[in-house]
Amino acid sequence: MASEIREHLSPGSSRARTPILTAAKFCQITFKKFKVVTAKEDGRTLLIEEEVLRGKISDEPFASGRMKHAHDLLLSNSDQLVAKHFFRLSEDIKDVSILENEAEIQAELTRLAWGQWFLEHFYEFCKEHHVLDRVERLLEFAQAFLAQEVDFPSVASGVAQIEADHHVVLAINTIRYEFSVSYSYSNIF
Repeated sequence: MASEIREHLSPGSSRARTPILTAAKFCQITFKKFKVVTAKEDGRTLLIEEEVLRGKISDEPFASGRMKHAHDLLLSNSDQLVAKHFFRLSEDIKDVSILENEAEIQAELTRLAWGQWFLEHFYEFCKEHHVLDRVERLLEFAQAFLAQEVDFPSVASGVAQIEADHHVVLAINTIRYEFSVSYSYSNIF
């Protein structure tokens, strides 16, 4: 069963991807890609600018949760990704400013980086104590990066124009999965 799950979850697997709906309306997007890097020693994080990317993003979200919209993003190299932005921070706060959206996305990406950092240290600890074979190795944190729109904002961002001292940002997940995974504790223990 573990190999079936691993195969199903592996990035690039055709079963793990959902095709973009051709009926959706897309607009052009250009953005700077920022990766969150974590210091191995202490887990401090830093945003590093990597490159400028171009592609098309859906005008309408394919999914919406309680606080974020998710849009299809197709890069010029044909990679299919998911772009997310906050439209609400709580039930009491209905509007999200550009600065609040950026802060929340940076916080979310930092938590993902910390989670991955912790997991890697946990696996190393288990290896040093010769118990790695008894630990679930299929756990992983989503791979994501921050996208700062340049030139003009996409329809998906919900912003009319980019101001000089503000950044329109989106959280980009590197893979769009079409399913969720659940475990039954009765099968594990």
